[in-house]
Amino acid sequence: GQQECARVGFEKAITQNPREPSSYVNLGALYLEAGNPGAAARYFAEALALDSTSAAARDGLARTRAILRSGDT
Repeated sequence: GQQECARVGFEKAITQNPREPSSYVNLGALYLEAGNPGAAARYFAEALALDSTSAAARDGLARTRAILRSGDT
């Protein structure tokens, strides 16, 4: 479906430009929406490693960690 197409597109963007944090944020958001907070956390953390000022990555990681702590997947 649409999520799979988006995932493939974001992964391709990372392959083409692995230093672009927005692609990692987008994948993190996609995985969070799909109910996979573990994968989402990894992508948000990678985005923060590339850009420590990214509010989207920081907020996404905080939301993801809250879900992981609560056990609500």
